[in-house]
Parts: sequence; C-alpha cells; structure tokens
Amino acid sequence: MTPGIPGTGIGGLFYLLSAAALPLREGYRRVWKGVAAARWRVIALQQLLAAGILGGMWTTGWLLGVLARTARAHIVAGPTAVSHNVWRTAAFALSLATLIAVVCTVELMGLWVRRRARRAALLEPGPHPTSIDQAPRRIAVAGGRGRWLFLLLAAELVSAADPAQAVSQAKRSVAISLARAESIYDSGDAEAAIDAYTAVLAIDPQNSRATYRLADLQRRKPARALPLFRRYVALEPKDLWGYLAVADMLSRLGRSDEALRWSAQALRLGPTERDAVLGQARVLARARRTDAARVAYRNWLGTHPKDAEAWEELSRQLVRAGRPGEAVAALQRSQALAPNPRIAQRLAVVRGAAAPAFTPLVAGSHDSDGNTIWRFGGALEFGAAGPARFGLEGSRSHVGDGVNGAGLDALALRAAWQPRAALKIDASGGGTRIEPIRAIVGSSATLVPTGQVRVRWHAPTSRLGLDVRADRGVVDASPLLVANHVIRTQFSGVLAVPVVGPMTLRAIGKAATLSDSLETNHKTQLSGVAAVAVAPAAELSAQFHQIHYDHPSVSGYFAPWQLQVAEAGTYFEIETPGAVVIAVDGGAGVQRVAQQRGRYGPWTAAFRLYAMLDAPLAPGRDFRLELESEDSQVATTAATSGQWRYGSVIASLRWALP
Repeated sequence: MTPGIPGTGIGGLFYLLSAAALPLREGYRRVWKGVAAARWRVIALQQLLAAGILGGMWTTGWLLGVLARTARAHIVAGPTAVSHNVWRTAAFALSLATLIAVVCTVELMGLWVRRRARRAALLEPGPHPTSIDQAPRRIAVAGGRGRWLFLLLAAELVSAADPAQAVSQAKRSVAISLARAESIYDSGDAEAAIDAYTAVLAIDPQNSRATYRLADLQRRKPARALPLFRRYVALEPKDLWGYLAVADMLSRLGRSDEALRWSAQALRLGPTERDAVLGQARVLARARRTDAARVAYRNWLGTHPKDAEAWEELSRQLVRAGRPGEAVAALQRSQALAPNPRIAQRLAVVRGAAAPAFTPLVAGSHDSDGNTIWRFGGALEFGAAGPARFGLEGSRSHVGDGVNGAGLDALALRAAWQPRAALKIDASGGGTRIEPIRAIVGSSATLVPTGQVRVRWHAPTSRLGLDVRADRGVVDASPLLVANHVIRTQFSGVLAVPVVGPMTLRAIGKAATLSDSLETNHKTQLSGVAAVAVAPAAELSAQFHQIHYDHPSVSGYFAPWQLQVAEAGTYFEIETPGAVVIAVDGGAGVQRVAQQRGRYGPWTAAFRLYAMLDAPLAPGRDFRLELESEDSQVATTAATSGQWRYGSVIASLRWALP
C-alpha cells in the first residue's frame, strides 16, 4: 500500500482487480457456458470508476513529485541536477504490484477453500447438482464477495479520512514550511522570506510566528504591515511587542492618537520593560509631543543611566525643544557609554549649534525707482544655556538713489527663550542712528529706539498655530524716507486653523503706524489664506489680501486708499541627505489699486518670490543665501511708487567659535 494516496488500500485494490476481471469473466460465461452474470451497462460503469481511481492515483503521485522537486530547489544549496517526476509512475507501479500480490493471495486461499468444499460434497449421498443448478449458487457466492468488497472499500475510505493522521500531516507540513521560511529569513533575502511566510499562512492562517515575521518584513510599508500586526495581537493578546508594533505602524501613518493608545496598552502589560517604556517615548516623539517625550526619556534614564541608545534619542528631543546645550551633554553620555562614529559626528554638529558663534552678513537690494541699499553687519551669539540664548547684532547700511544718499548704523541686544517645544519667544531691543543728510542743510544725527517681540505657538499634534509680532523700526527704502525719519510701528498676527484633511485656513491681520516729522498715517492689512498640504513640507494656497491707508502721504511712500491682491501661492522645503535645505515661498496673481476715495483701477499682474539655501560646510559652519523679488504690494514694508518692483540678496556665514 501507499499511505496517504486514495485508492491504494486493500479494499481499493481488491475493487480495482475485480472491476478489471469482470468483463473477462462475463465474456467467458457468455461464450463457453451461455449464462449471463451481469449486464454490460453495469460492467461499463464499474470500468469507468476503476479508471477514475487509477487516474487519481497517478495525479496524486505527479503532484507529490512537483512538491518534492520544489522543496529540493529551495532547501538544497548549490546547483541541482535535472530531476524527473517519478512519483506518478512509482505510485502506479507500487499500487499495481501490491494489487497483484493481494489478489494472488486471495485466489490461492479461495482455491484451497473450494477444494475442501468439493471433497466434502463428494462424500455426501444423493444426486450432484447440474450446471444449471450451480449457476445461481455461484452468483450467490459472487454476491457475498460483493458484500465483502463493499465492506473493504468502506474500511479504505475510513482509513484515508483518519482525522488524527490528517492533523499530524498538516502539523508536519507547517513545521517544514516554517523551518524553511526561518532559514530564508536568516539568510537576509527579504523578498523570498515574504513569499515563504505567506506560504506558511496559506497552510496555517493562525500561525502567530509567521504572521509577526511577515509583518516585520514589511515595516517600511506600514499600510501593509498594520493589518498583520493587528492579527498577531489577536492571536497573542498577552505579547506587548505586538501592541508596540501596531503603535509604531500607526504613528508612521500619522494616526498619533491611536498609536498612543496602543503604546499605553503595551506599557500596562510591561510597565518595567525597556521596549514598552522607550516605545511609548518614540511614539510621543513621532507625534511631535516633544515635551512629553523628554519626560518619558528622563524618567527611564533616571533608573537606567547606562542606556546609551536612550541618551542619544533624548538628545534629538532636546534639539527639537531648543536646548542644544543639554543635547550636547546627552550625546556625550551616550558616546561615553558606547562609542559610535555616527554619534560622534552628530555630537560635533550639535556642539557647533550650541557653541558661541559669529555670523557676518552682507546684503544688497535694488528697486524700480532706482533706490539701492547695501548692508554690512554681523551677529554674535553666546553659548546656549538651557531654554534661553542671548546675543548681539549690528549693521551698517547705505541707502542711495544715484543722487542722494543716507547712512544708518544699528545695534541691538537680542534674546530667544523656548520654555516649551511648542512655544518660542524672540525679542530684540536697541537703536538705529541716522547720520546727517548732506543734502539737507543743518541736518544732524538722530538716534531712533528700535526693537521687536515675536511669540510663536503651535499645537503639538495639529496644524493649529498662532504667531504674534510687534516691531518698531526705521523705514529705509529710499534716501527721502530716511531723511524724513519715517518710523513704522506695527502689530501683526497670524492664526492658522486646520479645517478638514490637509486643508488649513490662515487669518492675517496687521496694523501699522507710519510717523515722521511731517505726518502720521495708519496702514491696515487683512488677509485670508486657504492652504492645502500636498506633502509634509509642501503646500499650495489661494490668498486674498486687502491693504488700506488712512490718507495719502507726502513723506515719500506710496499710500493708496485701498489695494487688493488675489494670488495663488506655493511653499515647499527640500532637504538633501547632506543636510542642505532649500525653501521656496512664491505667489502669482493679480492686483488693483484705488486712489484715495476713488474707484479701483484695472487688474494688473502681481508676483513675489522668496528662496533660501542653507548649506552646512562643516560642523558649526553654515552658509545661507536668501533671494527675494517682488512685484506686489503685499509683502513690502513701504513701496515708493505705484508701479514698484524690488529685488534683494542676503548672504551670511555662521561660524561657531571654539
């Protein structure tokens, strides 16, 4: 017999031989004895059943051969010789040989029994039966043999459908497939391992190890891995690593609230497990909840101060929170515990950001009215100390129009304070000295107090934000404005509110007072922006701006009654692997002007562009280039005429001091 192949048991083999002998027996009886034992339709049906059983045996053997050849190709290393599928032939030949042996044994035993019966009949008195009388008896014997055939065939079917044997074979198949998948996984062939674990799950969908491995191999595709990790948690609800994996995938997909719930569940299962504690800290960091992440890392390091990886991850959150000095200390701890070239390189970069630095600056601009401005200056930053940082900045400017010129000197003390990652306050205060104007008889130097305060806040987990600013400075767009000592005092605010999906609405308001020795004017601006984020660092927007002046000016700046600008804008940032950052903010549209108490004029083209390049040259040395061009009244401090275009270039180099 061939175990596992249907039709090859004792009952099945006996049935096949009986079906093969049935037409020969019927022909013999019809030709030599003239007696019919069965109908030809019954005989034909039995032949078809026998042919179907033999075909099933052959097909099963062929499939086993294909499976064996495939397994050999995956398990055996090195080149393999061409192998032929002998299973289909071997199964048939083995079954046929077993059939012949069984039938021969049965027939020999039957011959022995018949001979004993014949001898006993000869010893009994009375007439012997005729051939006509013997036929029914033989048919009855054949019917008895059919009953035995039915019983043997039923026994064969019960044996082939043994549940215990089927379960045992399935377990062996799963174990072999899983071992093969593990071997491929250890070899590092991810694609082949994915196929192998998929094959395991096709046999046993409840296999938790194959489920986790298959999900783990697809972590870079969170949308695919997430359902698998969820299934693993359903199979192994007590394994906290499953919850951590689900939280990790959810956070990568931007579903921060769900990720935090899953990581909290993992923390409940293992409150002292390193992976559970740091896993929640990482989810908090990815959700931009920097302050909560810092607390989580600090709590862990308070009881495990020798965890080098945790110190390194804490340093990233400290940099994001505006505390580079503390980040340097964290990286130094990490490097002391486990020296690593990558950490050493990052330490050099962060140390350069935290160190005192000097930033020389040169700027130049030119507008369509012929005004040119040159500015040379620099800024000195003191070393970072916790959430605060201080510095000095100064500059020397010259404004000219080809005929007249004016010089300005500015000096200010500045400070930055970031008590929380989501809140930053910048302030500066000082003065600007306006040199005497040679073209004005009796002109003398004037010192103007200047300064600014800016407060920025944004929600950690959404695009909700507020930016409020107040500043006071000299309007130096032309020599005439400088000579008239035009001072602008402005208050402005930007409120960003997420609406639905990637859309954000921004409301912008500005109120400025322009004062000089001749007059005081007021300027207001209201703007609305609908922005759609098309990528994490890119957006498209539709913008409308309206600017209003109380009255026209005689001090040298353009002050219409009302100005409207409608434009489409875009903003995007690109960061290269070498940490070079490129940012572009641009807009194009139309604008129209209404003179004081007059009607609006025609719509004309409007354009603006700002581009910034920041390139690190070495740790602590960064070069920045800024370009700006405007043919619009929106972003200008004060235009000098109605048809006004402007362009500027600013170059600076931040140099960290030892």
